[in-house]
Amino acid sequence: MNKTFTKIVVCLFSLFSMGVILKSLGFQKESPTVIKATAPIFPPVAVAGNISGNVILNVQVRAETGEVIGAQIIDGHPLLRQIKALEDTAKRWQFKALQAETNTQSVRLEFLFKIMPKDTQDIDLTPIFISPYKVEVRHRPFEPITHSDPPTRTIPEQKGKKL
Repeated sequence: MNKTFTKIVVCLFSLFSMGVILKSLGFQKESPTVIKATAPIFPPVAVAGNISGNVILNVQVRAETGEVIGAQIIDGHPLLRQIKALEDTAKRWQFKALQAETNTQSVRLEFLFKIMPKDTQDIDLTPIFISPYKVEVRHRPFEPITHSDPPTRTIPEQKGKKL
């Protein structure tokens, strides 16, 4: 083996060992594992405006149960940030219980709303869960229904009748 390869292996082993030591001493927090995630609906106001964007939520997880006990929108598209139902959706997530020194742990969830081309197939509109804490929700663009005047019926002329 050449010296460069040996140095790389030693360096990687040292970094791995440091990570294990720091974690065992409590310096690195274990990230909660998702066991149930709920995708939000695409907000109708965003569909009507053909608006794509994301929302980032700060979620508090009770360590001993993995239950979400609080959710707050902290960043994202200005219109989407106003939709409090996204916080309710985040509260329906469930995480694996943790053996942690603190009672709660914070997690950042991201909901990404994406307007797709109008010819997108239904199967491609299914929400996509991206590990560990991101959900992409897709929708076709809004196309307003336009009503034109109904066709006029013409009454055929009747021969020989006078009005």
